[in-house]
Amino acid sequence: MVITSAVTGMLLITGQRGGGVNQVVGDNQRTTIDADTANRGIYRASEMLEKAEVMTVNQFNSIISSNSSDGIFTDKITVTDISPCRKDIISSVNWSPSPGRTQTVELSSSLAGMQEAGAMGGDCNVAPPSTNWQTVVCKDSDGSPTWDFPQDSGIPATGIDVIKRGTNRYAVITSQGSASGKRDFWIVNVKDRTILASPQSLMSALDLGPGFNDLDVAGNYAFVANNATSKQFFVIDISNLAVPDSVASISLNAVGGGSEGQRIFYYNNKVYMGTNRMISYKEFQIFDVTNPASPTLIPNSGYDVEHNIYSIVVRNEVVGGISKTLAYLAISDSVGDKPKLIILDVTNPSSVTLLGSYNPSPNSALYGTALYVIGKNVYLGRQRATLPSKDLLSINVSNPSLPILSDSELLGMGSNTDVRGMVVSGPLLFVSTSDNNKGFQVWNISNPSNIINVANCKYPQEPMDLDFDGDFIYVTNRSQAALRIIYDNANPFPN
Repeated sequence: MVITSAVTGMLLITGQRGGGVNQVVGDNQRTTIDADTANRGIYRASEMLEKAEVMTVNQFNSIISSNSSDGIFTDKITVTDISPCRKDIISSVNWSPSPGRTQTVELSSSLAGMQEAGAMGGDCNVAPPSTNWQTVVCKDSDGSPTWDFPQDSGIPATGIDVIKRGTNRYAVITSQGSASGKRDFWIVNVKDRTILASPQSLMSALDLGPGFNDLDVAGNYAFVANNATSKQFFVIDISNLAVPDSVASISLNAVGGGSEGQRIFYYNNKVYMGTNRMISYKEFQIFDVTNPASPTLIPNSGYDVEHNIYSIVVRNEVVGGISKTLAYLAISDSVGDKPKLIILDVTNPSSVTLLGSYNPSPNSALYGTALYVIGKNVYLGRQRATLPSKDLLSINVSNPSLPILSDSELLGMGSNTDVRGMVVSGPLLFVSTSDNNKGFQVWNISNPSNIINVANCKYPQEPMDLDFDGDFIYVTNRSQAALRIIYDNANPFPN
């Protein structure tokens, strides 16, 4: 942790935390300074940072920006959320020893939420974008690499999760290969263009059901939502990428149309699954996967959403001083008077309760179709809106029982389109939509109350899902190339 410096007056303090401190005096300032006051400032900054470090153990998502005053000192913590398991933090203290002279000490550090990363099964990217993503490459003509299903081309690709093994990255992909002999689970080596263009890109593939809609990888297991009215949940062992093995399949407490597994999310030895609306069953149900090879549907678990579930995010938060597990859901609303975002308390899976909800104003029947939760903010994507409605929302959930709109924007999509995927890394929000004129967009969210569009590209396909590995965006598509890789021209995808 390095003591950097921000100088508004005449004092510059730099050095290593725990080491010596250099003091530089400028202009006509006295050659002596109040060393005791400076040391107190350094101590205060260090103490604030240490408190934040302690919170990484079980209150990681509660580490947020704040400021306060105490006598001559003004203390400030500035937090930048890089991912759900990494925060960059600056602890600063400033004071004015005399009129017109302000002194500041800063300490900076990167904090890792190891418990959050573990709860997500290690599926948490910690590297921020290496470029500003203002020169996006996402079309064949621009040089964007693609990959398609060998022999099974034309089937819709659905979910994707990019994993790292050694120095290589692999895309684990699901598809709706419903016809006999059509595979629906794929593992692809996405190391570089040469590999993608060769037969060696396909590590393995399985034909397990009528088609898969979504997946979430945690450790050596892929948890999969099956497009069927029984055995909606599959567990696939991917410890050997060349020989994946389906080790379990289990049904939801639901039957009939609408009970197909649509969305899935792994968190802390549980899998949360969403379906389309059902009349007599809960659309949100929870499995215990402490033993992944023998999953169990938790009795009485879940929640009757009464709408289609389009996206799920689960994480731990401290609410009212109590540690809770919360599930954020983006849902449909065919009338317009219901929330598009709901927040459930799933701490006790057998007694799930509604904690909070948000319905954009003005009321409209535009579904919530994608979401991403980071820090104290939810980014919600919707079906295409026209003024006065908006289709990209930044929502503050510092109090999850009372979400508050921070900002809202129009994505400029065409008729009958919607947001398909969202992912945040550092100051950037990446959005994929089904509008092929503005199919991929990049937004700067450094200030959640004033999000700014920084790049768009004409995306030639209909995206279904996306993932980000710190450098590149990986998008699955309904037709043509099953997988397309998007990048910033300032950091090209390797050959």
